Amino acid sequence: MYRSYNGNTFYWDIVYIVLRISLIVVNLVFNEYDVQKLSLSLIILFIFLFAEIRYRPYNHTFTQKLSVQSTGTQILTLLSALFLSNNNNSQTMLYLIQIPILIVNLRLLLKFFELIF
Repeated sequence: MYRSYNGNTFYWDIVYIVLRISLIVVNLVFNEYDVQKLSLSLIILFIFLFAEIRYRPYNHTFTQKLSVQSTGTQILTLLSALFLSNNNNSQTMLYLIQIPILIVNLRLLLKFFELIF
């Protein structure tokens, strides 16, 4: 079960579960406060990204890079949502933000398929 992790980071599944539970709690507690919800979610993800880069929990470099890119994509998506939470955005601005996010997510999906196949 723990073969994909380095010997020093056998506990990384627990860290990942705590990350997900933290994000769920933030979204439930701050359900009506979008800016606070997004800001706290970003802080949690940045802490996780820092820990992921610092401790490098995975045995394989490709898996490590994929995980970091996944967290980075989540951060980028939340940053754009925080920017778009301002209701004064034009339709052109919405497209200028949504298209790069779509490209980044598709790139991550292709990396994931590369890992599987």
